[in-house]
Amino acid sequence: MRNPFGMASFHLLHAGMKRDIARLDALNASSPEEFKAHQLQSLRAVVRHAYDHVECYRNLYREAGVGPDDLRTLEDFSRFPAITKKSLDSYALERRIGVDASEKDRLLRSTSGSTGVPFEFLLDDETVYSDMVAHNRVQLLSGWRPGETTAYLKWKFPKPRSPLMASIRRMLGLDVFEIRAFEVNNNSVGGIIDTLRRRKVRLLQGYASSIHSLARHCEREKGLGVRSVITIAESVTESQRKFIERTFGAKVFMDYSASECMRVAFECPARRGFHVDVGRYWVEIVEPDSEGVGEIVLTRLFNRAHPFIRYRIGDRAGLSWEPCPCGLSTPRLVNLSGRVMDYIMTPSGRALSNSLFIVIFEYHHQHVLRFQVRQVSDTELHALVEVSQPPTPAEIRSMEEEIERESLDTVRVKVEVVDRIPLSKTGKRPFVVPLKSEAGASQE
Repeated sequence: MRNPFGMASFHLLHAGMKRDIARLDALNASSPEEFKAHQLQSLRAVVRHAYDHVECYRNLYREAGVGPDDLRTLEDFSRFPAITKKSLDSYALERRIGVDASEKDRLLRSTSGSTGVPFEFLLDDETVYSDMVAHNRVQLLSGWRPGETTAYLKWKFPKPRSPLMASIRRMLGLDVFEIRAFEVNNNSVGGIIDTLRRRKVRLLQGYASSIHSLARHCEREKGLGVRSVITIAESVTESQRKFIERTFGAKVFMDYSASECMRVAFECPARRGFHVDVGRYWVEIVEPDSEGVGEIVLTRLFNRAHPFIRYRIGDRAGLSWEPCPCGLSTPRLVNLSGRVMDYIMTPSGRALSNSLFIVIFEYHHQHVLRFQVRQVSDTELHALVEVSQPPTPAEIRSMEEEIERESLDTVRVKVEVVDRIPLSKTGKRPFVVPLKSEAGASQE
């Protein structure tokens, strides 16, 4: 995919974006034989580049006794070692990036930390542009049209953009009305509803838990005008989906992405799973159980700056090649698990979700290794933390006060340092353990 960065003409950039969306659409609508040929060619190129220019992959492949010339068919790819975030992070950043990538073309990014400590990686310009194309394609598939306003609920937004950059993003369909997810409460929701109407928002995007929280505040509102909803970063439960669709009168679509692997798969209208973007990813399922559900392994077909090849992302799903009623023949992720996020509803009406606590504990307090926030009552929270070094009483109180402020001082928080946070009966260690409620705040 051609990289248009640095082009002076907005119109030329916009035309290039539309052309590349059409190309990606055509590839995803092609036959399995056609898109598999494209994927094999792309995999050979990415493996060759990683072997020649990225130290950590060269070491891994030599240890496994494989090299680029061993990748002759798609079946051969399983012989190459899979990697994890932890194994990549064991290498210094400069040892896992492409030495041929220009420094000016590298963009430093970080994961949210939802599965552990935030992980830094790089994107090159071509990959950033590829993600922009895929982002716009997903919005179009949801029913959004260029020029329509979108609203985005998330916990963190980039620094204010210049007027020039804002114009570019607006023309490309990337400019959004931004709502800080944790500021949706009884006091603020009236202003948010007014803005949704005034700005004629047609597409709402964000965390499923945040959009569900907003929907609860908007339940009695009519004619908001939202036509489509795209949930990101976490799965939407069926009860949440029905409630959001009923409240907004909009269709809900789920997008399967991660910070390091954006727009991997998108839920089709037939609701039969998530169609993999075969133009940008190769997806495998390893160690499947009797139901065919195993760990998802991703390979980005772009990103020379920081390759992700046979990357075990930590989520589980099955992979179906059966024909889909929507007409696409691309493989679908089915029975996707590992992404439902709980949240705690406070008396102020503000929802405190996993993402907020990640920011507080893992970004603002670097010595916290793991955490779990338990709701003891409507007005009491108990936070367990594992730490690399003992915090001072002032640091503990700082954590407590940050959470209390986010609740608009409607809950009291106790932070306790523990040697190990126990696993649940299902063998998981959830970040948030809310009280059970009929409103559906707890997703079992």
